[in-house]
Amino acid sequence: MKREKLRTQVIERVANLAMRLGGRHLADYGATRSRHDFTQRQLMACLILRAYWKTTYRGLLELLAISPNLREALGLAEKLPHYTTLQKFSARSQVLAIADAMIRTIGRAAGAPEFVQGSAAMDATGLETTTASAHFQSRSGRTRRKWVKVSTIVLCGSLLPLSLVLDWGPGNDKCQAQALITKAKETTLPAKLCMPTRVMMQSGCMTNAVWSGESKA
Repeated sequence: MKREKLRTQVIERVANLAMRLGGRHLADYGATRSRHDFTQRQLMACLILRAYWKTTYRGLLELLAISPNLREALGLAEKLPHYTTLQKFSARSQVLAIADAMIRTIGRAAGAPEFVQGSAAMDATGLETTTASAHFQSRSGRTRRKWVKVSTIVLCGSLLPLSLVLDWGPGNDKCQAQALITKAKETTLPAKLCMPTRVMMQSGCMTNAVWSGESKA
């Protein structure tokens, strides 16, 4: 029970943070003639929660439907967007650039000395490219050929992100390592923030040579 309550609190914090950061980087609406049912930061926050839960668009909406506190945090207490609304919003070309900007904002806060513990971790997860559930795909006999691969570097302890890279899976995590490291350096070095001395991943540990560009991993 305590673990479930803690998980709920963490998810609500993620939603609140996504809404605050979205307000800095997104206009309320993408077009003056749109219906204005939902703000862009509400939709972006939904996409962040979808990635956090590792679920489909429909799965996210089902979870929100039974989570009144979370809907309140997102300003969606009265109405939820249709899953196709989220899908269309995620397909916009500028969404990744906005996500990068939000990650940089978090990363610069994460670079403060009180957050840096000397180590960071690199990992990746896969997201479906369709709104169809895994159950439907298995019943229909479809074979999953590729998926969206989300790779990130987070600070150990605080789990605050430093960088994010999107690619197609399957593939070895080392393929995205250099791009992740480059983005992490772009986030912290110009602002003269602290950098972790090593990055850990499933295949081993990369030392501070990574940050100087000496590592070939």
